[in-house]
Amino acid sequence: MKIWLRAWKKLDINEIADSLLVIGLSKAECFSCHEIGLSKETTVCPKCGRKFRYAGFRKKAEVRYLELITSSGLEIIDFDDFLKEFNRVKARNFLNKR
Repeated sequence: MKIWLRAWKKLDINEIADSLLVIGLSKAECFSCHEIGLSKETTVCPKCGRKFRYAGFRKKAEVRYLELITSSGLEIIDFDDFLKEFNRVKARNFLNKR
């Protein structure tokens, strides 16, 4: 029997940022250009043309959405983990430029 479990994996944060679909309660958003109102099943941003490879949920992910998203070929990441690290790197880069 297969079940959903979170697993740790090293990934390139910039690669994720360039190809991330952020899924909300009813619609999704392109993390790269912030185009909103996208379908949860979309694989390419209609505004900037980014091909989505990763998906993250703003709220706790429900199993029914996990099945739907992975069937479209997207890899699911923990959006909170990603956002914390993304903002940390962004702040560090900003402070190093001063």
